[in-house]
Amino acid sequence: FAPWLKRAFDVVSAVGLMTVAVPLGLLIAAAIRLETRGPVFYRQTRIGRGGHLFSLWKFRSMAVNSHELLERYLAEHPDLLAEWEATHKLK
Repeated sequence: FAPWLKRAFDVVSAVGLMTVAVPLGLLIAAAIRLETRGPVFYRQTRIGRGGHLFSLWKFRSMAVNSHELLERYLAEHPDLLAEWEATHKLK
C-alpha cells in the first residue's frame, strides 16, 4: 500500500471511532458525576515497556473513600477478614 493510502485509512478510521467513543465517554462521565461526588477520572501509574513509568487515566468506578469503606465493612464482618487477607478479594 502507498503511505498516503494508509494515512487516509488511519484518519478516516480514527474519525469514525471518535464519533462513537466521544459521546459514549461523555455519557459515562455524566453518569459518574450524577451518581457520586468526586472526580470522574482516576489516574494510576503503570510500568510500561523498558520499565518506564506512565500515567493511565480511567473512569472512576470505585468510591472516593473506598479504603475507609472496606476497613469499616471488614470491622463489621470479621468472618470475611481472613478471605480478604488471603486473596484481597471478597465474593
